[in-house]
Amino acid sequence: MKFSTANLRKKYGLTQRELSEKYDIPLRTIQNWESRYCCPFYVYYLISKDLSFCKFRYECKECPYT
Repeated sequence: MKFSTANLRKKYGLTQRELSEKYDIPLRTIQNWESRYCCPFYVYYLISKDLSFCKFRYECKECPYT
């Protein structure tokens, strides 16, 4: 099973560069994951959880974390 960082970042409206800068992952690594290699599951999982939490924070007006 391939964990697609491309689908994940597109879902949240991020470019490869933005994802790279947000998580301090080299841009070339993200490019490799999206073209040739598989993103490790633990990286995909952590990024997806963080992005979904961030989306919740900015959409929820009564969120205690904002």
